[in-house]
Amino acid sequence: MPATQASATVPKLEPLTANWQQKVAAFNGTDTLTEICYPSSISELQSAITNAAQTKTPVMATGNGTKLDWGGLPENPRQLICTQNLDRLIEHARNDLTVTAEAGLKLGDLQAQLVEAGQFLPLNPSYAQKATLGGVVATADTGSWRHRYGGVRDLLLGIEFVRADGELAKAGGRVVKNVAGYDLMKLHTGAYGTLGVIATLTFRTYPLPEASETLVITGEIEFLMTLLKTLRNSSLTPTVVDFLSASALKRCELGKSSAGILIRFQTIPESIVQQRKQLAIWSKELSLTLSTLEPEQAQQFWLNYSVCTREDSNILLKVGVLPSTIATVLTTWQTLTDNHGWSLFHGGSGIGYLGINTSQARSHWLLEMREQCKQECGYLTPLRAPIPWKQQANDVDLLPTAKSAQLIKQQFDPDNLFSPGRM
Repeated sequence: MPATQASATVPKLEPLTANWQQKVAAFNGTDTLTEICYPSSISELQSAITNAAQTKTPVMATGNGTKLDWGGLPENPRQLICTQNLDRLIEHARNDLTVTAEAGLKLGDLQAQLVEAGQFLPLNPSYAQKATLGGVVATADTGSWRHRYGGVRDLLLGIEFVRADGELAKAGGRVVKNVAGYDLMKLHTGAYGTLGVIATLTFRTYPLPEASETLVITGEIEFLMTLLKTLRNSSLTPTVVDFLSASALKRCELGKSSAGILIRFQTIPESIVQQRKQLAIWSKELSLTLSTLEPEQAQQFWLNYSVCTREDSNILLKVGVLPSTIATVLTTWQTLTDNHGWSLFHGGSGIGYLGINTSQARSHWLLEMREQCKQECGYLTPLRAPIPWKQQANDVDLLPTAKSAQLIKQQFDPDNLFSPGRM
């Protein structure tokens, strides 16, 4: 339901700094985007959007700009609305395991505050220390904890966002069991800011686990897929199960092999011991090699674990396939790129990423991999890629949901004010 707009001054528009110009240049083929404003309150955010609507000025919302070049090609936006100053922790209901914060709060800062209360938010997206909560939700960038805790939308309980008319709308609430109103949280998750600008968010949190252990299992792809199927059908409870190609293993400094599975257990020590023993038995039966990261090594590893953020991966593609077809897509990508490309898949969902350096890539690979994913009942979309690649992706076979998405966009943003073209 909409909330009344508070009167506030319109935040001052400023020229883009060199840092922002560099980020904008990564996705914008024109020079229309030249200004930025920094609202310091939700009422100022409303005023900025109201002013943009009145002057019919297309805008893009951003936090720290870590994923500003993700998604489709924006169509001539004129202004950036930066939420960096909307970074307040509004409420942490420790006993209810919920937290409410403004969209510009960095995930890393929130996690530091939650740790003091013995809790955490199970999201480990790209640029986890710098990414803002609003940006994580807008891009639906969950990370490897998806295996145990679900995606961003599964953790999101409530949202406030500013509509195209400057009004503040609310959905959900600040409790875990909430069925009031439309599920707008899911609608805004992964919408890339095309339906409104997120102002505040409420998440469910979890108690910090008592112990943690990280395992790496390497070997032939065929036997790793057998292990993955066995693991998915078992009663074991890992929090992370990632399937990595040979080049991804190398990038993460996890050894050399045809492929590997990265597994993390986070529970009581006794349970970890038993689950490790079971994995060791299965690995031995399949002639796979199991190794355990030392505690200090594992702690440092998880702080830096993100193959998606390396600067030498100028092209980053997101895929979603059936978990049983991971090996097929992985092998196709390796063959196509002559083993220069890397791939990572979340073993429980089949969602994954393909990456390669622009200098080693060929533009026709995009269509070939998209066709491969379609054959496996999946999808492929470019997140970070050269402008010609994204133009190519927009020109061919739109997803079956594209028409529905366009109708929703028309309802929420009839004047195409927010991030036009980015979906």
